[in-house]
Amino acid sequence: MGDTNKTSSRLRKYSPWAWLLGGLDAVGIVGAYSLAYKLRLGEWPSPFYGSLWILVAVAILTLYVMDMYRMDESRDPVRFSLDTLVAVFVIAAASVFVVYILGTDNFEPIFGRGVLPVALILFAILAVLSRWLFVKWYQDALGAVHWLMIGSEESAERFNQDIQATALRTAPSRDVPRFEAVTSLDQVESWISDHPRRSCIVHDGQSRPNLRQIDLLNQSESPVPILSITRYYEQYWKLLPVDHFEEDVLHSDRRNLAYDQTGFRIKRIVDFLIAVVALVGVSPLMLIVGVMIRLHSPGKVIYKQKRVGLNGRVFTLYKFRTMFEDAEKSGVQWSDVDDPRITRLGRFLRAAHIDELPQLWNLILGNMSLIGPRPERPEFVSLLQREIPHYLIRHIVPPGISGWAQVKYPYGSSVEDARHKLEYDLYYIKNHSLRLDMIIIIKTSLAMLKGLGR
Repeated sequence: MGDTNKTSSRLRKYSPWAWLLGGLDAVGIVGAYSLAYKLRLGEWPSPFYGSLWILVAVAILTLYVMDMYRMDESRDPVRFSLDTLVAVFVIAAASVFVVYILGTDNFEPIFGRGVLPVALILFAILAVLSRWLFVKWYQDALGAVHWLMIGSEESAERFNQDIQATALRTAPSRDVPRFEAVTSLDQVESWISDHPRRSCIVHDGQSRPNLRQIDLLNQSESPVPILSITRYYEQYWKLLPVDHFEEDVLHSDRRNLAYDQTGFRIKRIVDFLIAVVALVGVSPLMLIVGVMIRLHSPGKVIYKQKRVGLNGRVFTLYKFRTMFEDAEKSGVQWSDVDDPRITRLGRFLRAAHIDELPQLWNLILGNMSLIGPRPERPEFVSLLQREIPHYLIRHIVPPGISGWAQVKYPYGSSVEDARHKLEYDLYYIKNHSLRLDMIIIIKTSLAMLKGLGR
């Protein structure tokens, strides 16, 4: 009975909203392409162009695979819009591959003269706007969410305080829900009966409802999600809390990076190709930066540092030097944002993430990936594994130049900061996907542009 209700719940999430949104996307891509064709070539395209309908099929399929047609109470309009932009990038790559690489003489060369880029820009604007409005309409139609926690008043209060602290660290402007404690199934069913539109229930682990109770709740007119604290944080805050983390959570989804060996090998190949191409492209910039460092302060241009990588293996990480040569004469210590050891040029290089460019060589060597948990120094790993539960789990995947913790959490220089960053690293390990990697790349690129503008 539980599986049947879960299936019907999933179907409700995709219909009729999915069909309506899919139809709008199809009309949107045809309209965007037609307008782009008119702007670039001065005439309207023929509706019988085969390539146009291939573009429509590629766009719809990509959006479906990237989960852009699901509507539920956990969808955040801003995040949904950002995910849509990522999907448009993937659509662009897939369209070029399908039309240019797999195309034959029967495919009309209608994507020349900048028609495709203009079409995708127009479609991106429409797709982002439509999804933002759809989520707002959907959630307004459902009404306000009613938050419950099965547990004691003390457990609910601690949970509410933890959520408030999480919001202050990561999203100060976000509305923070407040959970009301309930102690019995009768109270839960009574609450849902009074508030049938939208409810979310979290249990504290000790007061977890049994399978019979969950089935009873799922048989109601509006099936109610019943989540553990870990699942709640994962779904609504995109992190896995260390205090409530159980290692078998990683084993519950075999698609994650740690167990997907095929995906792991593909990721390694992609990292290598990106590193080779990027090194060729940025080598003039790296040469200029090297000269500037040499002229700005005495010392080596490239800074070598030992870091802990995959399976705890120590490797050498390469960076442009951003500190004075004798910065660690007093011993190893964390670097702070306003660290006086950082040179003026180094401060700019760090803000723009240009100091990370030599790590492209680490990608070629294979001891780092483009995306993954940030590698830490062995001296700090020894400390952090004693102070933070589950810390060594982050070493089951290759470390990255950028990562989910880097784009979600501000600069950290303490054990407590490392603890919070680990929560995002655990989320990445469990939920690794092409879509998540693309989001991290876009967020990292925006951070680099922001740094260049300082």
